[in-house]
Amino acid sequence: MRGDATTHARWGEAPTLLIFCAATLGCPGADKPTRSAPARGQTDTAPRRRPAPTPAGPHRARPARPAPTPPPSPSAPPAPPAPPAPRIAGSPKVVSPPGRAAPPLRPSPYKVCVAPPKGMKCVGGGPFWRGSDNHRRNERPRARVVVSTFYLDATEVTNPVFERCVRMGLCKRPKNFRRYRGFHGRTQPAVPVSWPNALRTCLLLGKRLPTEAEWEKGARTTDGRTYPWGNQRPRCNRAQYRGCKPATTRPVGTFAANPYGLHDLAGNGYEWVLDWASPCYKGCRRACGAACEGRDPRGPCQGVLRCKGHRRRVLRGGSWYWPTNHMRTSWRRAEYPRSGNHRLSFRCATRSPLPRPRTPAEVRRIMRSLRTQPLKL
Repeated sequence: MRGDATTHARWGEAPTLLIFCAATLGCPGADKPTRSAPARGQTDTAPRRRPAPTPAGPHRARPARPAPTPPPSPSAPPAPPAPPAPRIAGSPKVVSPPGRAAPPLRPSPYKVCVAPPKGMKCVGGGPFWRGSDNHRRNERPRARVVVSTFYLDATEVTNPVFERCVRMGLCKRPKNFRRYRGFHGRTQPAVPVSWPNALRTCLLLGKRLPTEAEWEKGARTTDGRTYPWGNQRPRCNRAQYRGCKPATTRPVGTFAANPYGLHDLAGNGYEWVLDWASPCYKGCRRACGAACEGRDPRGPCQGVLRCKGHRRRVLRGGSWYWPTNHMRTSWRRAEYPRSGNHRLSFRCATRSPLPRPRTPAEVRRIMRSLRTQPLKL
């Protein structure tokens, strides 16, 4: 037992002392490898090495101790991953080969929507589906058409706004105006209004009538919807049309807006647009053809006051008087410009976010020039 204790003290404690010495004091010989203890009953015959001589000098350099690593702070949450770069609506998704930087996005060829004028909404420029191949001939063919960014009245023009044009001597009421009781409230759309009176009212406000392409894009947006609210069948809680009570126009903005924020583009009042009417867009006798194609089409003769072979302008959106098929976003109706029926109304458009009201003299001058020159959009 004594030999075992001696062996333990000799071989078991020495390594511990050497390790402690090396870690704390830098003792000489601490880097000497330790040997395992001999088996019981055997003699340690391995030769011992002498310790290496220590360098001269009063002090010995101690090994540098590594600086302790501070524990992570429990209150600091890990940084979130960087969000992906925003993608411009309508722009193609750019996929780059590995190891190459993504090419820069092309700037949009259309003006960016800014804060619209009071009572108007912005319709961003770009293509949309115009017309229909499944309905009447004058709606054909269905095709992609491009319009520039523009601003459109959120609602139809109301009676007080039209009355201002009358007071300034630019507009005239139709002879049968007094007959239409129940249509002249301050929040109701102005009816009946002829095409020239509608245009003069818009010009007085620093605006104009929308082109037919602009009106249709504002109504059906970019997804080709059948009605301004979508593809669901019409109901009296969506629009005012034949069979809905009361049998008159409703205050503007009564029904929900479409995605552009525009109200009453179906039913209520039939709305004038700038274009002359044509039997179809393309593929029929006397078709509109190139005048209804390309970017920002204006229809035959670009809408000037006199256009050979054309006698009617276009109405859009249906009215309180007509059934549901007139409210389709592709529906087109031809009407004489000076018609004064009690269901005809309008709304205005502009491409300027800051339209400047005009004087009566300026409006008259524009109307004279429109006999031969297209209206500046």
